[in-house]
Amino acid sequence: NHFLFSGENSIGQKQLKKVLLACSALNKEVGYCQGMGFITAMFLMYMTEEDAFWMLASVGEKDKFKMNGLWHPNLPRLSECTYILNRLQQQFIPKIFNHFKALDISASMYCPQFFITGFLYNFQFKIALRLWDCYLIRGFDFLYCIGLAIFKINQDRILQMGFEDVMNFLKFDNLEGNTNQIDIDQLIAQSVKFFNEIKPARFQELIEQYSILKEKIPDKHARSQLSSEEVKKIVREAKRLKKKEIKNQKKNSKKNRALSSDSLLDDSKNNNDNNNN
Repeated sequence: NHFLFSGENSIGQKQLKKVLLACSALNKEVGYCQGMGFITAMFLMYMTEEDAFWMLASVGEKDKFKMNGLWHPNLPRLSECTYILNRLQQQFIPKIFNHFKALDISASMYCPQFFITGFLYNFQFKIALRLWDCYLIRGFDFLYCIGLAIFKINQDRILQMGFEDVMNFLKFDNLEGNTNQIDIDQLIAQSVKFFNEIKPARFQELIEQYSILKEKIPDKHARSQLSSEEVKKIVREAKRLKKKEIKNQKKNSKKNRALSSDSLLDDSKNNNDNNNN
C-alpha cells in the first residue's frame, strides 16, 4: 500500500520491474521468484534502483545469506530450511513441536512464507523492517531464530489452539486489535536470545544431517517424523560407512601405487637387460 507502488504505472512499480529484470539477467539460473519482489520493494523505499539491485544480488549470492537457493525454480534450499526449523523446534520448543505433530501441522505449511520473503510476507512493514535490520547484521541463521521466537513468545496461547486456530494464527494479520498482533520488542529479544544460544556448529550439523537424510529417506514427511534418536542412528551409520569407504579408497590407492612402482621397476630391469644384451 506504499504510495511508491500504488498503480501499475507508478514510479515504484517501474523501478521494481527494472531491478527484477536486471537481477534475472544477472543470474539466469535463478531468474525470477515472486518472493524477490517483497524484498526489492523494501530496498527501493530506502535507496536508488542501482543500490537496490546490488542489495538484492548480495542477499542472493553472498555466503552470509545465500537466498538464491530459496528463489531457484526448484526451491532447493527450502526443504533444508524446513528440516532445520523442524529440528530446532523439537530441541528448543518441544511442547510446540509435539502440539503441531498431534494436530498434523507440518513446518512445510508455513516455512515457504517465512524464508522466501524473509518474513516480509507475514508481518506489517514496520515489524518486518526491524527484523531485517537484525537479519542483515547477523545473517541467514537469524531467520530460524525468528521462526522459533514467534512460537516461543506465543506458546501458552498456541497450546490451547486447535488446527483451524493455529492456521489462522499463522496468517499474522497484524491489524489494530487483532489478537495475533506481535510485540516486536519481545520478538526481537527472544530471537536474539536464540541466536546467541544456538552456535554456528549446530546449524552446520543440521545441514549435514539433512544432506544425509535426504539421500537415505527421500520422503519429506517421513523425515519430519523421525525422533532425535532415530536421526542420530541414521547419521552415525552413514558416517561409519563413509569412513569405511574412505579407508578402503586409501587402501586401494596405496595398493595401486605399490603395483605401479613394481611395474616401473620391472620395466626398468627389462630395459637394462636389453641394453646389456
